Amino acid sequence: MSLKPKVVILVDASSSMTSRANAIHKALGAIYASISDKADFYYATFRSRYDGLTHVKNLGDICYHAAGSTALFDSVLGNISEVNSLFKPHEKVLFICLTDGEDCASKCKAEDLVPHIENVEKTKKWDYIFVGTNTNADAVGKSMGCKPNKTLSFANVSQGWENVLAELGEITNKWVVGNLGSNDQFFSAAGRDLQKKLGAITFN
Repeated sequence: MSLKPKVVILVDASSSMTSRANAIHKALGAIYASISDKADFYYATFRSRYDGLTHVKNLGDICYHAAGSTALFDSVLGNISEVNSLFKPHEKVLFICLTDGEDCASKCKAEDLVPHIENVEKTKKWDYIFVGTNTNADAVGKSMGCKPNKTLSFANVSQGWENVLAELGEITNKWVVGNLGSNDQFFSAAGRDLQKKLGAITFN
């Protein structure tokens, strides 16, 4: 019997995310509900430290509370390290990292993550998505070693959040059933254009 794909979502839970807590909780629940019969779902949060993975087996396992600062880079490293210890290279794994701002509390730097994310992508053939707002997430993702087809800078307005959370749900479902390859564009051109119009910080 083949192993189920693994979906691992790392979510910023710093204090600036307080106003988005309900939307995040709802989105995590929706993603879990849509893939629970086809994939294993894990999530973790981070504040001034990495909080560790939870294997979600029912909706009650999802608990999201925002407080503290943003140790993004340390948490990405902690998350990858924990996943490496749990899953084998032949398993199918999708990482999603979502943040609403710049790192302000990590000991490591973005460039320290490059060999770890490259190992995820190139050696283990897993996929790593990075999305963020209030910062140029495409540039931050590039500095971390993420592939440009899997990063998105989105606008910190209600419509921007609604769109990116909905698109992450669609991406996850396509990936789980095998309709999204590692070299495909994970985010739609329409979604990118909308985020730019709404004020996302981008290269252009």
